[in-house]
Amino acid sequence: MHVPNYLSITHSRIDKAQNKSQNSASFVLFFGVFSLANTVSAKKRAKQAVIRRERNVSQKSTMRTAIKKVLKPIQGGDKATSRATYKEVVKLADKAVNKRLVHANKASRIKSRLNQRIKATA
Repeated sequence: MHVPNYLSITHSRIDKAQNKSQNSASFVLFFGVFSLANTVSAKKRAKQAVIRRERNVSQKSTMRTAIKKVLKPIQGGDKATSRATYKEVVKLADKAVNKRLVHANKASRIKSRLNQRIKATA
């Protein structure tokens, strides 16, 4: 893919985004090719927004994966493993709240429901 030189987003960042996921790549390409920013500071903010979005999406995905890692041992009836992985989910959820990736109530709800399921396993 050819990207014109006048764009503020570098070629390497677009290539990295394309390798990560299709959604991220289309977002970067959309804002790279059809950038509405006119001033230097606006172009910089647009670049920063793309980078932050990549990081935020990754951290949210990590939290969702950790939740699934807790649910799997619960279905198998392994309370010890689920309890150990639950601690990791609590850390990730609290970090996400501090970084404002998820609302505090959502993180609390996730932790509460997982804890209920762990207690319900025999």
